[in-house]
Amino acid sequence: MNILVNGYPKHGVHAALKTVELLGLPVQCAISQEGARLDHLKAHFTLNGITYVAELNDIKHVFIVRNPRNALISWFRQGNLPLQTGKLIGQIKSFKSEGVSYPDTYNDYLPWLNDPQTLVVRFEGLVSDKGKTIERIADYLGVKYFDDAFESLPGGTITWMGEYSDWQKCWNDDIEQAWIECGGLELEKALGYAG
Repeated sequence: MNILVNGYPKHGVHAALKTVELLGLPVQCAISQEGARLDHLKAHFTLNGITYVAELNDIKHVFIVRNPRNALISWFRQGNLPLQTGKLIGQIKSFKSEGVSYPDTYNDYLPWLNDPQTLVVRFEGLVSDKGKTIERIADYLGVKYFDDAFESLPGGTITWMGEYSDWQKCWNDDIEQAWIECGGLELEKALGYAG
C-alpha cells in the first residue's frame, strides 16, 4: 500500500506521519519540498507540501489541516522568529517575502479538501480527541487501531516544540485587520474554521 501523508506546511504533517507509524506501518519517508509534484515521488510514504493533483491512482492519501492562524504562529516558532506585530503583519501580507499573501499560498492545496480519494483530518482533533481521529485514519488505511497510539502521539518529531502554537497569545487588532484584508477569514472558512 502506498500512502501519502500530506498537508500545508506546519499543519501537523509530522504528527500525522507519526500516527501512521503508531498504527504499525513501517515508515520509509521522502520529505518533499513545498510544491513538489506527486509524480516525482518514489517512496512508500511521503509528507509535506504536495499540491493538488486529480488522480492518486493506488495511493491512500491522508491530508491534515490546521487552523491557519496557528500554522502561521508555528512557522514563526519553528524558525525562532519573534512574534512581533509588525513581523506577523509583514508575513501575512507577503509570506516569505515572495509577494503572495499568506492566505493565498494555500490556493493549490484547497482542492484536496473535496477530493473523494482523500481522508481529511484536523490537527486539533488528532491531538485532542482521545484517539477518534487516529481510529478514522486506521479505518481508512485498513489497519488495526492500537490503544496506546493516542497517548504516544505528542513529541518525538523534528517539529515538536514542547507545546502547541496558540495564535490567541499574540494576536491583536492590527494583526486581525491585516488577516482580514489579505483573505484570512475566507481561508478559515474554506478550511472549516469559521462560519
